[in-house]
Amino acid sequence: MLRKGDKGRDVEILQHLLGNRGYYDGYSDGIFGDETERAVKAFQLANGLDDDGVVGEGTNAALAKDPSGFTEYLIRKGDKSEVVRRLQKALIDAGYSVGSSGADGDFGGGTERAVKAFQKDNYLDQDGIVGGNTWKALSDP
Repeated sequence: MLRKGDKGRDVEILQHLLGNRGYYDGYSDGIFGDETERAVKAFQLANGLDDDGVVGEGTNAALAKDPSGFTEYLIRKGDKSEVVRRLQKALIDAGYSVGSSGADGDFGGGTERAVKAFQKDNYLDQDGIVGGNTWKALSDP
């Protein structure tokens, strides 16, 4: 969950995603301030969500519908974030086990194995790194 006052990489990614969709035109600085809150509320309103400015399950799900916004971010083993949690959920939904911890936001060995298996099954480079091609394959039905 992200809200006004939060800081960090997850907020930076949120700002980038909102920017890709035309809701945020500021700098992706990782600070959830007034401008980010306004962008979140506008995105929520446009997507039929409660426009409370808090990024929770519903807003995350709506943002995850188009993972192409993540393509300039490479996700790999050792990363810990909301984006990793979204990746893990997408892998689980596609039928790949990420390990006993499930979608915990920690890109460990189980997630890496799942990514490599997914990449192999989709004729992608099996490097265990999630970039544009892997996100696109995950988003295709």
